[in-house]
Amino acid sequence: MIIHAFSERLVNIMKKRNRIIIVLSIIFVFNTLVTIFVINNLMGNNANKSKKINTDSIQGESMEDKVQTGIHNLVKWGDENEYIGKFYEDDTSADWFTFSYDVYADFNMDENVSSYAEKINGYICDAKKYIEDNKGGLYLTDYERMAIVLGRVGDDNEYVQKLLSENVSGNEKDSEQEINSEQEINSIVFALIALDSNRHIFGGEYDEMRHTYIGLLKAVELKDGGFAYGGDKADVDMTAMAVQALAPYYDTDESVHEVIDRSLEVISVLQDSDGGFSSYGTANSESTSQVIIALCSLGINPVEDSRFVKSGNMIESLLSYQNEDGGFSHVKELDSDGIASCQAMEALTSYLTGSGIWSAE
Repeated sequence: MIIHAFSERLVNIMKKRNRIIIVLSIIFVFNTLVTIFVINNLMGNNANKSKKINTDSIQGESMEDKVQTGIHNLVKWGDENEYIGKFYEDDTSADWFTFSYDVYADFNMDENVSSYAEKINGYICDAKKYIEDNKGGLYLTDYERMAIVLGRVGDDNEYVQKLLSENVSGNEKDSEQEINSEQEINSIVFALIALDSNRHIFGGEYDEMRHTYIGLLKAVELKDGGFAYGGDKADVDMTAMAVQALAPYYDTDESVHEVIDRSLEVISVLQDSDGGFSSYGTANSESTSQVIIALCSLGINPVEDSRFVKSGNMIESLLSYQNEDGGFSHVKELDSDGIASCQAMEALTSYLTGSGIWSAE
């Protein structure tokens, strides 16, 4: 019907206008229809895009505002999926999410703190029970992780002190032994972080233990700088984690200073053009998160230091992994998951506090 009516109107125009006006009118109508068609197609394509947050709508915001918005949505996701103040035997993501939320809540005076406080007692009881029920059967990193988290969210300093001293400190007898396995490297990193993120528990009497772990970590630096789980090629995740552990000694130990500087050079070289990072050939959010935490631990702003800004910066690269539900995915186009989300929470909180997740008061 519309086409028929349109044809009749053209006939009337042809009777009343000369040929030049007819041609111009047809061209105008044709261009209008093409424009409408293109706009409709663009709207349809946008509607079918994956469930990523539309960052175009927040381009005018400051970086801090973008991070605040990202954390707000992430906290909502973590709460809905019971990752905050909840202990799971088979998912360490909840431990790290709880730790970083506690830092964020103190810094930001989050409105959910009261409901979180009600959950945390249950978390502490469940964590302690799990440790006692599995005594002797846990990895060193399990004890170290729980010392880090319980030292932050609990008030039983004696328990945390015994947890690390009785189950981890024996590792220092192997100070001259070469470290090869992923578990051993991670254990050294976590041990140092546990000691230095809880200095109110592990005071000067633990300095010898600190010195031992610093020596162990320096001993496995690769010839070209950086660190790896295995082999002789630097891995960005392990390098960033080593920097996090050594960061408290950057200004006081010249040898540590030199190790970290070499690691920072490696990290800069390994950075992708969009500002993010890849591990084993795959761009992912966790690698970017670990580097953000490492830089912030040294007081380096990851979006202002020219060594770490390519065509894009790593904060915006990390935020590009956030889904509409508020959680983060390991790689783009995948669903949100606990590991990617808890590490993003640590990284964004580190950036917000400006001091690194482990040193934030």
